[in-house]
Amino acid sequence: MLFVQACDLPATPASTACSTTGNVVLDIYDSQVIRVCGCQEGGNAVFPIGSTTFVCTAKIGTYFSFNFINTTFQHSVIVFSGGPDGTTIYSTPGTTTQVRQALSTGTNLGFIDNVSSVSGTINITN
Repeated sequence: MLFVQACDLPATPASTACSTTGNVVLDIYDSQVIRVCGCQEGGNAVFPIGSTTFVCTAKIGTYFSFNFINTTFQHSVIVFSGGPDGTTIYSTPGTTTQVRQALSTGTNLGFIDNVSSVSGTINITN
C-alpha cells in the first residue's frame, strides 16, 4: 500500500497548508495541475494538459494534499509503483475538495491525472 491515511475534506487554503513543514499541496483543475508548495523542486509550477514533466520530491511521511478545484469531470489521480496498479484518488465533480494522504514508502512513484493527462513522478526520499 502506498498511502496510510486518506480523508475527504473541504479544501484547506494553500497558505495554511504551505506554512506547515511536511506538507505538499497540489491543485488539480480540469485543464492543469499546479505544484503549489512542499516539493523540493519548488512551488507555483503549472503543468498544462498533456504535460509529462511533473516531478515532486518529498520525504517519507510527507502529507500530500490533492486539492480538486471546481472540477467539471470526475478526476482519477493514480499514484503507482512499478506498474499500473496503485492508489487512486477521486474527485467529486462540481466541488472543491481535498484528499490528504501520507506517503509511507521510500521509492519513485508514477503519477497521472486522467482528465488533464498530466503525468510524471513523485520521488519519496528518506
